[in-house]
Amino acid sequence: MKRLLLLLTCSLFCFQISQAQILRKIKDKVNKTVGNTIDKTIDKADKPDKKSPEVKEQADETNDDQSNKPASAPSNTSASYRVYSKFDFIPGNTILYYDNFEKENIGETPEGWMTTNMAEVVEIEGLEGRWVTLEPKGGAVNIVRSKKQSWGDNFTIEFDIFMEPGSEGLSDQLYIYLGNSGGKMVSDETLLNSIYTGDAIEIYFGINKKDGTLYNLSSYRNVAIGKPGAKTKFSSDQGVAINLLKPMHFSFCVQGKRLRFWMNEKKYLDINSAIQPDVIPNLLGFKGHHNTNSKFFVSNIRIAKDVPDTRAEFNDGKIVSNLLFYSGTAKMKPESLGALYDISKVIKDANGPVKIIGHTDSDGDDALNMKLSQQRAEAVKDLLVKEYKIDDSKLNTEGRGETQPIADNKTAEGKAQNRRVEFIFKPEADNYKTKAGVSGTATPSSGKMAIAATAKNSGASKKIL
Repeated sequence: MKRLLLLLTCSLFCFQISQAQILRKIKDKVNKTVGNTIDKTIDKADKPDKKSPEVKEQADETNDDQSNKPASAPSNTSASYRVYSKFDFIPGNTILYYDNFEKENIGETPEGWMTTNMAEVVEIEGLEGRWVTLEPKGGAVNIVRSKKQSWGDNFTIEFDIFMEPGSEGLSDQLYIYLGNSGGKMVSDETLLNSIYTGDAIEIYFGINKKDGTLYNLSSYRNVAIGKPGAKTKFSSDQGVAINLLKPMHFSFCVQGKRLRFWMNEKKYLDINSAIQPDVIPNLLGFKGHHNTNSKFFVSNIRIAKDVPDTRAEFNDGKIVSNLLFYSGTAKMKPESLGALYDISKVIKDANGPVKIIGHTDSDGDDALNMKLSQQRAEAVKDLLVKEYKIDDSKLNTEGRGETQPIADNKTAEGKAQNRRVEFIFKPEADNYKTKAGVSGTATPSSGKMAIAATAKNSGASKKIL
């Protein structure tokens, strides 16, 4: 009996040591892979927040990319943004699906997320928000939970992703699918068995574990089993110098038959006849190879339709953009440079002054939201002047905080829609009106702005003129 107790005690002790070593190893790897990620995308001269990365702002209800916490505008961003100077991705205007898993429980699979293995929600030290862990071992499949049966034929997809290398082998494989549900509901779990055998755009990543580079990047159009036609290969590139051991931003744009794909700032696909009109994608899926043993982490998923016609919006007098900022700051994310560049071209053609207006969602304190929206408008102006050589005197800024929502703040998609920056070219276009089911403060017709900001904590109200 004593021998048995001793054996059990030793086993438990060894297990605890093993678990501690594993957790320490994961933490060390994550710290190593993401240590300089944000520093490389934002100005190195800016001082980081004095709070440690793992400390969350308790009063702030959202941890997403646009959370409404006060921060000073960036002092100098030119050096960091030159890397993205040729980035021409422009996201859709109408957000269909947005997710950074902020409302999900740590250690659980997100409700509605479809997987054949595990998909735990985790927080990662040094990174914003929460991430879903994809474990595609044995060819496991994950399909992003979707709230829309159709995305139309003019939409964009964005997400952040990186890899935690497994211990076995020197390389690993990942497949990303833009699939079609084939008439099934997008929530039908049988799609897990057919997304990779059905009609889909397939992108294959052969990844070197040592440095995260790609030894192969290939793209295909798959034809569903039993249908006439054959698999079409679009491209195959070797030795792609990226680093998937650090978070990367993937962007897709579908416009009719045309498909484009970017990793960070660089475009890797531009195929005019990739999409078949009868099987337009309405699913985003991930799959491993049968011997894949690495983990992948995904977050900040954004699917939006209605890729904007900037010139037409300019002629109407107002451009509404969903530029992305780092959480709680006025530092714009580099992946928004494509949209801002597109807007800068029409600003140069504007004869009169241009008003830049920042907006937030309703999370957090009203006064702080007002301040942050003003700072973000000023940050956008700063970029337009420094990066795109717009005349400073041509640009005016204003922050309206949460007072003018254009969507329901009760949903993640609505809040993402409300976090926006507007560009006003004609005074008569600055005519916000409260919409049915959405509370806000209408813009006075006189043109003089009076914004009501109610302090949530004190119950007092004030007007900012």
